[in-house]
Amino acid sequence: MAPYFGLRGPALSRAIMWLVVCPAFLTYGYNQGVTGGLLTLKAFAEQFPQMNTLTTTGAEKHYNSTIQGMYYDDVGLAPCTVFLGRRAFLTHAF
Repeated sequence: MAPYFGLRGPALSRAIMWLVVCPAFLTYGYNQGVTGGLLTLKAFAEQFPQMNTLTTTGAEKHYNSTIQGMYYDDVGLAPCTVFLGRRAFLTHAF
């Protein structure tokens, strides 16, 4: 196996863990903490009615929750494309 950045075996696994997995985990947790506070504000629900889960029920609440998840997932992952490029991000991340 050819070395990747001069690393092979366990050293490469540790580098991947520290340089890819740990920052992704921390970013995901930070995004959850920030967006959780925004989504519960009445002003946010009034400004973005398609993401309002505070005053809706049933199928509409389920749909709005899906819209929230898709939007915040995209916002959280978009900065990764700056470093990897669109093609590399799409082929390696999924």
